[in-house]
Amino acid sequence: MEVDQFPISILTHNITNFGSQNPKNERNSPIPSDPICKNSVLWGTSALQTDDEQDDPNDSSFHINELSEDEEESFLVPSDAEDEDDVKHVFQDIDSPLENPVDEEKYLVFESCLKKLIRMIPCMSETKCTSPLTQYRKETIGSYLSVEVRCQSGHTRLLWESQPRHGYQPLGNVLLSAAVLFSGSSFLTSQHMFKLLNVKSIDKTTYYKNQSMYLFPAINHHWKEEQKAVIQNIRERPLCLAGDRQLDNPGFSPKYSVYSLMDVASKKICSFSVEPVTPEETLEDSEKVGFQKAMGELQTMNAEVKMIVTDRSVAIQELLKDDYPGIVHLVDLWHLSKSIGNEVLMAAKHKDCEVLYEWVEAIRNHIWWSSCTCSKNPDLLIHKWKSVLQHVTNVHEWGGDSDCKACHHPPLPEEVVKNTKWLEKNSLPMNNSKR
Repeated sequence: MEVDQFPISILTHNITNFGSQNPKNERNSPIPSDPICKNSVLWGTSALQTDDEQDDPNDSSFHINELSEDEEESFLVPSDAEDEDDVKHVFQDIDSPLENPVDEEKYLVFESCLKKLIRMIPCMSETKCTSPLTQYRKETIGSYLSVEVRCQSGHTRLLWESQPRHGYQPLGNVLLSAAVLFSGSSFLTSQHMFKLLNVKSIDKTTYYKNQSMYLFPAINHHWKEEQKAVIQNIRERPLCLAGDRQLDNPGFSPKYSVYSLMDVASKKICSFSVEPVTPEETLEDSEKVGFQKAMGELQTMNAEVKMIVTDRSVAIQELLKDDYPGIVHLVDLWHLSKSIGNEVLMAAKHKDCEVLYEWVEAIRNHIWWSSCTCSKNPDLLIHKWKSVLQHVTNVHEWGGDSDCKACHHPPLPEEVVKNTKWLEKNSLPMNNSKR
């Protein structure tokens, strides 16, 4: 519990010990008395400065430089106002219906400005007391603030709460947790920012408690609703899905494996599964489990899957062949190109095969070109793909019975032919590239 007192600058002779006054309480504080969940500032005297008080002319802690006439005018213009629409001069009815707490605007309130507001308000207790307010007490729960005030005659009442509550739960604390989570930020970064501003905020325990109690259930609910809508829109046609696995920390002891299935036509996620990665099982095992759960969820929703595109994972290929024989399995071209390029890189690491490093990008591009120009003819695709073995040896025309008998690029300039590191037939690099 934080305890603080504020010296009063007016009417100090009318204020006696709080415990001996026994004042009338207009309303009890809504804040629970548990000191663990709140910060309370004991009754003290508020530093409500009057017009009679003057600043010390010798005090150099706050100094204002002389401003020119132009600077004085620019100083009064809000810097955040990009246009006139940003500055609202229209009076609004105080009795207008309250907005949704999520949508309504929020503001940073300085304590000095809060005390100025308190100074302008009379007591207005049940006895219709009009005495000035001389004391206030703050109680906080995270970012929530409640202010109780006390007048010169000793009456106390709850004056103001900084945010609406649901029971004892301040809604601002939940929304703050949601903003940190949904923005992709981290709690430590956000906490550091609030500390630099000296703004009251929630602690780490409250943040993770709000995650488990409110945010994760809300996310899961909206995902289920979104998934139902997606399946409802695509149920009338067979599905062509693209599936892939992602790791939360690839390459450095990952803890979770996420397998997602996306509808290729609508480009929307239809299903996904999050699986923990344990030392007892391999990454391939966790990938298979994630794929099975994601597919099982679609089957329970009566989705008709006709085709699925994945990477070159052997585990997924075997699983589709054994458990899903009615689904056509294709290999994604990007993954295929990346995998072939990695194999060429591995071959280039062998002794006397360094020349293969020069051909990695060209070979990757060739598989893309072969796929895009084969007119969905698998035989032509194979012939075009194998033609790379002729091109890398500086042979650009060859015979045979296939439909691909020459390279499709224009004649190479003499300078390019001279500077290119061509492979020799039956050489070690050439034999390794064929593998």
